[in-house]
Amino acid sequence: MKKGLKALVALFAGLLILLIVVVVGAMVFIDSIARKGVEQGATYALAVPTSLDSADVGVLSGTFDMSGLNVSNPEGFDKTHFLHLGTGGVEVSLGSLRDDLVTLPRLELKDIDINVQQEGATSNVKAILENLKRFESGEKPKTEPAADGKRFIVNELRIENVKVNVKASALGAGMGTTINVPQIVMKDIGSDTGKGVLLGELANIVVKALVTAIRQAGADILPGDLLNQFDAGLADLESLKSMGIDVVNDLGKQATKQIDQAKDQIEKKADDLKKEGEETLEGLKDIFKKPGGG
Repeated sequence: MKKGLKALVALFAGLLILLIVVVVGAMVFIDSIARKGVEQGATYALAVPTSLDSADVGVLSGTFDMSGLNVSNPEGFDKTHFLHLGTGGVEVSLGSLRDDLVTLPRLELKDIDINVQQEGATSNVKAILENLKRFESGEKPKTEPAADGKRFIVNELRIENVKVNVKASALGAGMGTTINVPQIVMKDIGSDTGKGVLLGELANIVVKALVTAIRQAGADILPGDLLNQFDAGLADLESLKSMGIDVVNDLGKQATKQIDQAKDQIEKKADDLKKEGEETLEGLKDIFKKPGGG
């Protein structure tokens, strides 16, 4: 009887130890699995090597943080990166993380550095957009597809602190310019179908939004042939609006502010001219009132 009880206790203890080992092992390896998933998804969509320095999945807290995402330039361009992401993070319920379809209330991507390089009729942005066109068309890219994974619905995605370094032949040898892109906010990503998006599709959406914002912010700065490459490349891709994604950025607010400021200046100038005209008219009246004034 005692031997049987001891055997049962030993079996229970063994199962408990095995469970602990499995849980600890999962917690140890889940970060590397998440990092590999991000790298594979972005590489497959953009068709350029993508690496991620670190990924931290908070199994108990329901958080995900990543840092040091580096998207390489296409072949034929400088070895500097096309895009480098400083940090990204999201909070989500633990229960949702276990599902195949994960709803993210808010995803934030911060401190993004982008290098735009243009030489005549080609640019690294043009090459990236052509890769996205192949991705959207289903044409097999050079890279292997990422393994099937979780799909995501993102209620709100915020992109902040984007710096764009531009090198273009039209700007002159050794010359360049810098553009700061206002905050970008995208809502309802993956909710149009209710099926969500894979990580590769999310990378596609983010890059399209960034290129669109750079084109808007650089409308009066970038060379015309480079802007035409942006326009042509974006025209070949599915628009964010047609995907049911609402995009809001500070460009519209800035434009409205500038229009309001210009309107105020015009109104002030008109008031000043009116006042000057009235003063001049009063002066003329005084002259004509004087003897010999006419």
